[in-house]
Amino acid sequence: MTKEQLEDINKPELTPQYLDLIQEAIEKGVENFDFADADNYDKEFGMEYDGRVHLESIDLSCSYELVESIVDKVHNLFKEAECPTDEDENK
Repeated sequence: MTKEQLEDINKPELTPQYLDLIQEAIEKGVENFDFADADNYDKEFGMEYDGRVHLESIDLSCSYELVESIVDKVHNLFKEAECPTDEDENK
């Protein structure tokens, strides 16, 4: 429990309302992704001894587009803060 408290000490705090907004943004980002587009997947087929074709594996080949969609929605919830430079800290 103490280790968890130590890990949480530098985390920014969010209200439950903002956590809900982040969840909604992620949901919208996922909803905007076209999972039905067959070109988004790498597929590998196999054949059984009786001649039936089966899908051996399927991988999401453009996960970066899904991540980009989610990140874009979450970033729209915030404005970017000014970060102090090394020069500012040394003054």
